[in-house]
This record gives sequence, structure tokens and C-alpha cells, in this order.
Amino acid sequence: MADQLETVAQSLLSQLSDIPFIRANQNGSRPKLPYATYQVNARTTVGSDEYRLVDGSGLMPITGVREGSILINFFGARAREQADNLVNSIRKVSSHDLMRKLSLILFATGNVTDLTALRDSANFEEMANVDVSFRYAAKYSDNVGVIETVDATGEIQGQTIHKTITVKS
Repeated sequence: MADQLETVAQSLLSQLSDIPFIRANQNGSRPKLPYATYQVNARTTVGSDEYRLVDGSGLMPITGVREGSILINFFGARAREQADNLVNSIRKVSSHDLMRKLSLILFATGNVTDLTALRDSANFEEMANVDVSFRYAAKYSDNVGVIETVDATGEIQGQTIHKTITVKS
């Protein structure tokens, strides 16, 4: 089952190319050629996440930058050209607008590699590969609660003091 990142990646890649994109490593019959597969290969946190002010209900919004890579394989006629076309599409201004809209930025594409190989004993199949880096903002929250009262006990000049203070927001 695809997670949200994979779903957004498929939507974005499908809009940047004129061939279908499917998630790699799926069971089922082989799609009609040409097509491409994609696999979110790695994800990592960049820097530290930003912790924002806690709201009145005790929720703290947190935002962090994530980046990683997507391995894309092209199959069928003009596979290498399809990979080149995707790389070019990623660089278009209109594609940048689409990426911002979907909150998934593709950048730093790797080399397009021709992987054409013998499919069976007599037939070659055109195949190509390209790795694409991505970046997005992860947004999540933490319920840290709210301090409603403070109960303090201390000693001043040998005398025990106890105070209960109600915190007003």
C-alpha cells in the first residue's frame, strides 16, 4: 500500500510525463509498454525540526524538512528519451509551480542510464533509469498539554511557604 509521499510522487510524476507511472515491486500482471516504475528509495531529516508556540489546547505544531531519492525505471520504446524528457520537465517553470502546489519538490536529477537488455533469448527491451532527489516539509503536532495550576512549596528564612497558583492563558 502506498503512503502519502508515494501517492503524491505518483501524481506529480504522472503529470510531468506522458507515460503511466506505477509503484515498483508490485504483484500483478505486467502493464502495457511503455511505462515507468518509481520507488521512494530513501528519506532523511534535514537539520532540526522547528517547534512552534503551544496553542490554548496544548498542541505544539512542528515542521521539519525531509529529503530523499526516488528511483525511476522506464520500460518500452524510447525509454532513454522518456527519462530525458522527465529530467527536462522537472526543470520547467510550470513544473516548479506544480511541485509547489503538491508540496513535493524534485531536484538534482542524476544521470540518465541506458539499461537496455536482452529480455528473452531473442528480444531486447529498451530500459532506462534515473534517480531524482526530492524535498518536502513534514508537518505534525505534539500534544504537550497546558499548565493549569502551579503548586509550589519552598523555604524562606527557615519558614516553609506553600503557594498554589492558577495559570491564566
